[in-house]
Amino acid sequence: MIKTITLLLLTIILVTLGTALFHLIRKTDKPDKMVKTLTLRIVISLGLFVIIFLGLATGFIQSHGIGG
Repeated sequence: MIKTITLLLLTIILVTLGTALFHLIRKTDKPDKMVKTLTLRIVISLGLFVIIFLGLATGFIQSHGIGG
């Protein structure tokens, strides 16, 4: 379940990043749209960080370590 949520959030992060790039390239749009999209990406990224941290703390996600 947490892996599915993580993949979904990563996909949403990439989509919002692409949308911000689209608004950056289109110079006719207001810059507010790009700023709002990038702000949404930051909020989703922080939420993903919290979900991963809670998953590791509760044992839903287990670390394999480097070279393990």
